[in-house]
Amino acid sequence: MIYFFLLILSVSIGLFFIFFNKQKRYTKEIEKIIHISNEFTAILELEKLIPKILFAFKETAKVEKCLVMIYDEEENILTIKSSYGIPDTIRRNIKFNPDTGILSKIFSENKPYYVFNCVSDKQYAQLIDSKGDEFEKVLCLPLIYKSKILGLVNLHSKIKFSNKDLKLLEILSKNAAIAI
Repeated sequence: MIYFFLLILSVSIGLFFIFFNKQKRYTKEIEKIIHISNEFTAILELEKLIPKILFAFKETAKVEKCLVMIYDEEENILTIKSSYGIPDTIRRNIKFNPDTGILSKIFSENKPYYVFNCVSDKQYAQLIDSKGDEFEKVLCLPLIYKSKILGLVNLHSKIKFSNKDLKLLEILSKNAAIAI
């Protein structure tokens, strides 16, 4: 009986330390986002701000590919302004119509869109050629300020984003939109 009690006690202590370490990591991530957001507000030129936003998302999400797009309301297009892991030829030559595929959903609902499988998601497949990405997850985060979408951040990952990751990245996207 005493061994059973000690076993339960040791498992409980182990679970407590696992939970404590996760909370400690989450707190550090929030502190990091606050620091990054403060850096955003110090940059006044959009050309200097966008790469900083890209780097912040890449480092926070630890993704293989990342891109920041800015919305031109007059022309009704999204243009890639900065990217990581995406060839420059693609970045320079592609413009996106916000009335197609997942972009139309994001623009109409003003909320993020999470693609769990690039090949099987029909709305994502309309947007780009997703061959070879069958295991890739994509998180599309709108940069919203005063109910208007200023741009999007796309994060491509081989692993699933956790709920905590999603919340942190949404906070970061709101702060990036304010800075833009």
